[in-house]
Order: sequence, then structure tokens, then C-alpha cells
Amino acid sequence: MTDLLRNGTPQQLDIYVKRILAKYANEEQILFEADEGEKLPLHFCVDKKLVGQNAYGVKCINEVKITDWEATQEIICNHKARLTITFKVVLWVKYEDNSFGIVVLPDDVYKEDPTACFITNMNEPQVIGVGETLEVIDQDTNPKFKWVKDVPLTAFDAEIPKECFDDPTLQSHLLIKAVRSDYDILNDCKLTQHPVGHNIEGEPPYIENGPHASQGATEILLSIFVDVLDKLGVDQDILIEGIPLDC
Repeated sequence: MTDLLRNGTPQQLDIYVKRILAKYANEEQILFEADEGEKLPLHFCVDKKLVGQNAYGVKCINEVKITDWEATQEIICNHKARLTITFKVVLWVKYEDNSFGIVVLPDDVYKEDPTACFITNMNEPQVIGVGETLEVIDQDTNPKFKWVKDVPLTAFDAEIPKECFDDPTLQSHLLIKAVRSDYDILNDCKLTQHPVGHNIEGEPPYIENGPHASQGATEILLSIFVDVLDKLGVDQDILIEGIPLDC
């Protein structure tokens, strides 16, 4: 290879690349409760764990993960980017008897034998301003959280030339760079009805304004933050002078 670099004849090379036109990078809270346009933590409860005649509540959360997630972006009318992230939340929890368990949201609220309830009214989308929402989709099949935010293209780090919007190769790539969580355990849930609770009659397993399990539940607040990076670019050919090493 050294001889090739020393004695080879440089030639013009046509390189196919994705040219980045602009980027949007920001920390976003994707799990929340909307209260008059302000983001608060998601409010929910987890049923206590029954061991014989004893019931044990959640003592702490050891780890929080988002899973089964998908991030997409769509350009709307050449003036804003619609960011969408669908996901589930997995909590590794420790109970008062020092045993461990896994809580999956929103699955554990909507499964056949529910073990969690929403105190936040997730029957309706949580709305922030005119361009950001959080909702639960596909409750009866494969429930997930769906976060959507419209970002003006003026919020990107560079102006996008108008002619680029006519380029058929114009694409974006939305990345989740980091995930952080913040939670608080609020002890026993004193509420008797929840916006999404259990149906003690059995069918369907969840109902509006239903209770938690008869053994009681632990009230929890949870927020999730992610660093998002959205890259907007087009396919281009660039010409360079060099020596190809593979042929």
C-alpha cells in the first residue's frame, strides 16, 4: 500500500455522499403531563405486589429505559419539520420487600390483567402549544407512547436553500443521542378513581375513571428527556483527486 501511495497516479474520483444542509439539536422532554401549556411529570400508579396476605409497594426505581422506539421526521410545507418518536418505557423497580420487578408503560395499563393506572388523563393527547403532543396509540393491540413536535426550519442551525426543497433526494435522519429520566415515588396512592384504571368487572381490562387494584398502589411521577439530532440533507456527487486503494 505504501508503494501504491508513493508511486500511484492520482486520478479524479467521483464520490457519492449525503450532504448535510442543516441540523437541529435539542433536549426534549418526551414523557410528560400537560398542564395549561406547562410540562409536568407523567403521573401514574403501580399496583402493590401481593405476597400471600401482604402487599408491598414500589420502594424505588433502579433503572429507566425506553424500548421498542422509532424516530421519524417529515418536512411539512417546506417550513417546518415534524419530529415523531414512538416508544415504550421499561422500569426496573424495587419493592418494599426488597424484591425486584419490571413495569412496562403503557403496556401494564392496557394489558389483559392490568398492574398500573394512569392518573394523567392519557385518554386524550397531552398538548403543549400548537405543535407538540403526547398520546397513547394502539391501546388494544400494541400500546405505545407517541410524541410529536413541529420544529420550524428557522430553528435549524443553517438556512436551507429554497431550491433544495425540489431535490427528490432531500431526506432527514432523526437520532436519539441520549436518554435521561427524573422520577419521584409518592408513597401510597390515595385516589380511588383514575382517568385510565382497572375494570373490576373484567372486560375490557381498562376503563375510564377506574380504580387501581384492591391491595393498593404506589403513586409515581416520571419524566423522560432525550437529546435529539435531526440532520437534513441531499444526495450529491463530489469530485476529488486521489488514488483508489481497492482497485
